[in-house]
Amino acid sequence: MKGNHRATHECIKSGTIPVIGGTIEIQVGQEYALRTSKRILGHMEVVASFQRTKFKKKLIANRIVQEYFAGR
Repeated sequence: MKGNHRATHECIKSGTIPVIGGTIEIQVGQEYALRTSKRILGHMEVVASFQRTKFKKKLIANRIVQEYFAGR
């Protein structure tokens, strides 16, 4: 799980987030809302918003990883 945690951080920095069936692209300087259902050992919902600052993006990345694997 820690490997995936790190990978998610890298994806946030590079501007893409992996989801089942593809990736979601984000652009720095804009604000996005992400709400998607993922099927990983069951159904769960990930809700996140992307703010302008890198610091907030890191916090959101942590939240995505936590919720990503919370559905087991």
